Amino acid sequence: MKLNFHLTILGTVALLTPICLTSVVNAEIEILQREVIAQNIRFQTPEIREQGNRTRTFSIIKEGTRSRCEFKDAPTALIPETNIGLTLAEYPKFFVYFPTEDGECGYSYQPAEFELFDEAGKTVYITELKLPDARSIIRINLPDDGSITPLAVGKKYQWRVLGVLDIWDRSSDLEISSGWIKRIEITPTLLQQLQTTTPDNHPQVYAQAGIWHETLDSLVTLRQSDPNNSTFLIQWPEILKSVGLETVADAPLLTDSNQPTETKQNQDSSDLR
Repeated sequence: MKLNFHLTILGTVALLTPICLTSVVNAEIEILQREVIAQNIRFQTPEIREQGNRTRTFSIIKEGTRSRCEFKDAPTALIPETNIGLTLAEYPKFFVYFPTEDGECGYSYQPAEFELFDEAGKTVYITELKLPDARSIIRINLPDDGSITPLAVGKKYQWRVLGVLDIWDRSSDLEISSGWIKRIEITPTLLQQLQTTTPDNHPQVYAQAGIWHETLDSLVTLRQSDPNNSTFLIQWPEILKSVGLETVADAPLLTDSNQPTETKQNQDSSDLR
């Protein structure tokens, strides 16, 4: 359909002066090339895997009844099917999809809590999340102000989001999303690629290198800086589709709020667009 649309435009301007026609043709060719490039983005998942499931499907017994309520649209950690994502950052960004808060089950897990642990199970960071009212994808930032130890190269960390059903009874918490992350050192080849190309191409470079967290974060940053850029708008669902997350690709990306909430540490959770 898009190709036919562009061809129709070219036909319409066929009677224009040669100079105008050349300009229009060149502009249409550039648009087509950008769309082809955008649609070709695909994440190359590394051969590393961790136990767990990025999507939590669970049920609860509704208060006052014996019936169980099944959740069809479940919270999902935005990570590859292997349940682990690689990062180059000391303080990486995490992305989580949340469906409508209470859905058909008529309950709320507001607030929620983000937790990060090292391989020994020691807590690295805990913070409270204020969840959106509607289905959305949010970004969670680790504070880079020196309040927590940066992720170590070569180490794996587990992270999870807990739904707090009852603030007075934390034994009822639901683990609504979880995953793993591993920080690796940047290779000379990848460093050269990033230094010799423009930021517009960084998501593609990261995706080809299998660096998940920077793939998403760089693409979101580009969308924030140029929200009407068709390339970035196309690349977002394409990159999620390449790892089997197409069902959440249409969820809104909320803009960074930078508003702290009450936490055990200084909260820096964010929303994005």
